[in-house]
Amino acid sequence: MVGGDYKIYSASDIVESATDKFHETADEGLFLGEPEDPPTPPDNPAKKKSELIVHFRRPDDYDGEFGFDWMRDDYRDICSNFDELEKDYESMKIYGKTYYVPWLSIFPDDHKQQSEKGIRLKLEVESLNNSEDNIGTKIGLSTSSPSLLVNPTEIDSQESSHIIEIRCTEKIADDKIFIEARDLASQNLVGKLNILRNDSRYHFTLFLIRLLDDPDKAENEEEKSKIERANEICLGDVNDDWVNSVADRVNNFGVNQALIKCDVVFKDVKIDSKDWIKKGYLTEDKRIINSSFHEAIKPLCEDKGVFAFLCGFLTKDFSSGAAWAGTEPTTSNYIVCPQYIYSDGADYAKRILLHEIGHVLGLRHTFDERNTYKLQILKTDNVMDYPMDPKKQQNRNPFDRITFSRRQWLKMQEEIVSYHGNKE
Repeated sequence: MVGGDYKIYSASDIVESATDKFHETADEGLFLGEPEDPPTPPDNPAKKKSELIVHFRRPDDYDGEFGFDWMRDDYRDICSNFDELEKDYESMKIYGKTYYVPWLSIFPDDHKQQSEKGIRLKLEVESLNNSEDNIGTKIGLSTSSPSLLVNPTEIDSQESSHIIEIRCTEKIADDKIFIEARDLASQNLVGKLNILRNDSRYHFTLFLIRLLDDPDKAENEEEKSKIERANEICLGDVNDDWVNSVADRVNNFGVNQALIKCDVVFKDVKIDSKDWIKKGYLTEDKRIINSSFHEAIKPLCEDKGVFAFLCGFLTKDFSSGAAWAGTEPTTSNYIVCPQYIYSDGADYAKRILLHEIGHVLGLRHTFDERNTYKLQILKTDNVMDYPMDPKKQQNRNPFDRITFSRRQWLKMQEEIVSYHGNKE
């Protein structure tokens, strides 16, 4: 060293050794004194503490395999009552920034998961200071329950994105289940994920009913052939394979987000269309008359379950390809699905059926004025949003509608227990 002071700081011993002579000289003399703390930033920028935030997010290929709800960055701009929306998430300050804790819902291991290792989440590491200050900083992940496993338990902060795996080995009967992320050097909390308790399962039966015009009621062979051909064109794709693909989508990429399981029952119901025309349920050209048609199918429903009527008829009152279900009265448990039924059962369940099942289980549209808070139409990936503007169909939702929120999970669970199924 030439010029200036030379100071060494150590949190432990300093040992100097030599095999020959050791010389220390000073013009002013040698002094012993009390230990000093090293200077703090910015005098010692190399010692600047890391400031990191860990965000728990869905993986990029997420398709609804588990429940995950978080405060999106744009919710403040598209929400009519943001103060109410904030109540759905635990919030805290991390290095002065507001942090909203996301929600995860997963079944324990005895339920079918998409991976034997559990579910995958993405961690995004946000650096609030110079990323070079975070060199060597490790982030530890820990859980509040021994039944909740996370892998890996340590990540490097220098990488901005990580994939972790989470498993729940047993049912957890606790309202406060979570995973924490901490800076291992400072032990500061830098991220958190809340887990929905999963000691109960919610169950209902989904009845998929092909509502067929009965060809045996035809007055002649020509009419009978015409009815059979119409049934085949409109509902011929609705077979066992179609039903199985619907069941898979609903159970493993839909209501499972709310820890709900449904059995799917498929059956045919034949009607005499001429009789239904006389009674005012159908028009002369066999179009559904909305209000009276609903009265006709109510007796075909049982008290429990959700009944989806797959119809070979168009509608008089709303566009073909649409479907209808109501949230009120709360005991209403049927869905009307007119032409056209998609040939791909999984796609039909994703785009149509799950939305209508949501209505039966008490969910309004995300943009409904009666909601405690309202989100703008066509602005979310929520199942209860719309895919397009019904008034201007060229205006489309850019998001894939594949998620339910935590508030919706709890509402569907409540409705199943009260009206449509049971709790196990």
